[in-house]
Amino acid sequence: MPMELNHQYEISGGETMEETRQSRCEIPKKVIELDGNNLTIEDVISVARHSTKVALSQDGIVKMNRSCQMVRLLIEDKKVVYGITTGFGKFSNVLIDND
Repeated sequence: MPMELNHQYEISGGETMEETRQSRCEIPKKVIELDGNNLTIEDVISVARHSTKVALSQDGIVKMNRSCQMVRLLIEDKKVVYGITTGFGKFSNVLIDND
């Protein structure tokens, strides 16, 4: 008589192999709408592990365009803003030239 194996192997994050196999086979049913406020760790995991679709909300598009305009103004006015018009870390004294 064949021996039945009934072992549960734990995968990183506490999932068993069977749970991991099942979760990878699930078909994403939703679209995560990015609005700049409500992204959860579960949303990130859903996108990373289950290929959940992502879309920008109308509010997210407005915020992104506003941020982009702000960066353009900072560059045009030659303002020094760490990480935006300068490099990062040891390059923080390096100004990024838009010309």
